[in-house]
Amino acid sequence: MKTVGKVAQIPYTLTRRRTNKNIVLRVNDHGHVEVSAPFLVSKANIEEFILANEEKLLSRIRERTAAHHTYREGDRFLYEGRTVSLAIEQGGRTRIREEGGVLRATTAEADPSPEDVRALVEVLYRRRTRLRVQAMLPSWAMRLGVATPSFSVRDSKKRWASCSSTGRLNFSLRCQALSDEQLAYLVLHELAHLIHFDHSPAFHALLKEHMPSYKGIERSLALIQSESQLI
Repeated sequence: MKTVGKVAQIPYTLTRRRTNKNIVLRVNDHGHVEVSAPFLVSKANIEEFILANEEKLLSRIRERTAAHHTYREGDRFLYEGRTVSLAIEQGGRTRIREEGGVLRATTAEADPSPEDVRALVEVLYRRRTRLRVQAMLPSWAMRLGVATPSFSVRDSKKRWASCSSTGRLNFSLRCQALSDEQLAYLVLHELAHLIHFDHSPAFHALLKEHMPSYKGIERSLALIQSESQLI
């Protein structure tokens, strides 16, 4: 069960969990504080814990909200491993494309809503992610000795990619933010799950065999997670 509250400057959402032994605080991608706590811990104790961590939480909230996109002229995005800026133009046909480090969104309206521009950006990211993964999959599948699997591109915010128990791969449209090296690592990682459906030593050995620098790439993915969010 979830409840909402506010203490000092910090609104929060509280979830009671039987599995929790301690109070856990998290700032989500939207800059909102999420609290999970055991059932027997009082609200007063929870808010006292939030206040004890107030400075840290406020700093994290500022970091999160600073990364939010406005979907207005000049907004900046990660795109294929580099930063590009957004240009909005009025024209006859609604479309979006990347040209020379600029995302050019053309709409019939002179001042489109951020929601309309966001929808265009997501269309572009989904399309480009599909094309790039589609180009990489066959060669990596051949290296690993597996059949090229089917895959889908989803609007996933929590995971870059995943592999289902049936062997179907899923990639987040946010993968378009990644460089070719980072995306190739994800393709390799998910294909490796067709051989080892776990994160066992054998799985990691397979990654290292085919991409010796994979641990550094994993760290780079963690560092840009918030920047890649099309919030």
